[in-house]
Amino acid sequence: MSVPYEIDEILVSVSPGETRAALVAEGRLVELLLAREAKASLVGSIYLGRVGKPAPGTDASFIELGEARAGFLARGDAKGVLNAFGQRHARSPSEGEAVLVQVTQDAFGRKGARVAATLALPGHWLVFSPSRPGLAISRRIASAETRARLEAQLTPHLAEGEGAVVRTAGETADGAALLDELVRLRGLWQNILGDAARTRAPALLHADADGLERVLRDHGGPSLRRVYCDRREAVRRAEDALARQKRAGRVEVALHQGPEPLFARHEIDEQIAEALEPVVPLPSGGSLVIGTLEALSAIDVNTARQTGMKRFEEAALAVNLEAAAEIARQVRLRNLAGLIVIDFLHMEQASQRARVTDALANAFAGDPAGVQLVGFTSLGLFELTRRRVRESLSDALTESCEACRGKGRLASAATVAYEVLRAVERAARAAPSARLGVVAAAPVIAALEGEARPARERLERELAAALSLRVGPSHRRDEFDIVSAPSAGG
Repeated sequence: MSVPYEIDEILVSVSPGETRAALVAEGRLVELLLAREAKASLVGSIYLGRVGKPAPGTDASFIELGEARAGFLARGDAKGVLNAFGQRHARSPSEGEAVLVQVTQDAFGRKGARVAATLALPGHWLVFSPSRPGLAISRRIASAETRARLEAQLTPHLAEGEGAVVRTAGETADGAALLDELVRLRGLWQNILGDAARTRAPALLHADADGLERVLRDHGGPSLRRVYCDRREAVRRAEDALARQKRAGRVEVALHQGPEPLFARHEIDEQIAEALEPVVPLPSGGSLVIGTLEALSAIDVNTARQTGMKRFEEAALAVNLEAAAEIARQVRLRNLAGLIVIDFLHMEQASQRARVTDALANAFAGDPAGVQLVGFTSLGLFELTRRRVRESLSDALTESCEACRGKGRLASAATVAYEVLRAVERAARAAPSARLGVVAAAPVIAALEGEARPARERLERELAAALSLRVGPSHRRDEFDIVSAPSAGG
């Protein structure tokens, strides 16, 4: 059975202060990757950290990174930690000692970033691991012949103590491409060690690739056919990244042009809005109802009243199989993490439950986050866990509604501010000589003067005119107007 939701298109929309990448499979949005200058991700960054005090009430330690908040290292992860010279500590490091760590999860809420002692430098074909020896091959590479070939090509070139993981994309790489990437990543590691030896902790030693290159590296697998960008500079960067990955010519890179925005043209904005709703309709007439709390997410599968089938068991199995594929898409799109509980329609037979479990396993096979299927409980609920790397789609785009005391959510002021800047760009293209102004709710104006100010000022320089910002007392949070501003002498 083929894995659903193999990414075949990536749409990249660049606007002042924000880059959005939509991962698309057969016209359907599978994942939205959001990068804002004011809130850059630290995942993948390698630090020379300094061990702080143990975290109260946990089996972990704080690691000073030189950032606003200390990192969080689980005690079990500290056993293999490296010192500034790339050597393993003979024991768990003490408070004040320098250690090499890598960010695996961004800070969110009141929690600092999670860091790990096992370091990894990702490429497109493989991941180089200087602290975990041995060769591993993606489980999605099923061919025994291919696995044997990859092992024969790489194992002799790994030095003592080195390790590598062949990614799924490596299945189609030739030996020369794999070795070139191994040599490049090994050289990068040596540069990191050189910087660590000359640096005083805490300090950043290595930041992961920029957003667009990282998207193509981590999500542009063998099924990728097209990349659409709405900026010429993004087209050039995508072409350069694909050339470094030795995939130039295999993937079409095109510039989106025309009055209609890229995401609107491909109905991405509409699908993002749907992903923020609790109810997801299914083609059969059934639906999913998705609810999230801080510790877990719950998904309820409902059937249509009229299924057109004689037996409820047949109807329940058909809806559950349909739901399994959509659940995998929704979990990835909404970036749900932690414990996820699914209440499927009741099935009496163990063979039916096994078919639904297999369908879930197949649907989640393409998810780059670590998904563990626990299975059906004694109460008939299905449990799974998914690794958290970054905040959920809802947390990234919305915030709690003060008017309803947190019972609902609405677009955050920052999200609306970046939408305002995109609208200003479109208005400026339609009327190049006009001076423009913005009328919006007070929190949005505050965001334009705060978090989004660098992006706003860069846009003003491009337009050679300052934006007039005015609070609209009657405007709701998600409402704004782009207006003609009075001239300087008017």
